[in-house]
Amino acid sequence: MTAAIDAIARDMPRFYCGRFDVRFTDVRELQAGRGFTIIEINGAGSEAIHAWDPEISLWNAFRIIFSKQQRLFAIGHALRKQGVAPIRLRRLASLYRRQQRLIAAYPPSN
Repeated sequence: MTAAIDAIARDMPRFYCGRFDVRFTDVRELQAGRGFTIIEINGAGSEAIHAWDPEISLWNAFRIIFSKQQRLFAIGHALRKQGVAPIRLRRLASLYRRQQRLIAAYPPSN
């Protein structure tokens, strides 16, 4: 499964961290990297949904969330060392406004 997901992720330019939501019918097939459909791909801003499992303590939920953030900061640091410049505030604001317009244009699906 890891090899199948990794191959898909490597085909997406600048995809460094994210979550694949998949549908499958047989866990053995999934583990072998077969017989699954990707429903959604969430980027670096996606939540570690297992952190909200009621069986997980609040302390462990925070540990999971902060661990992910730590990995994201490490990715950012590595990219800056490679010469990738952080996004400018003006560009970020422009993208935020665009996203808000897109959200308003499409009704919720739930």
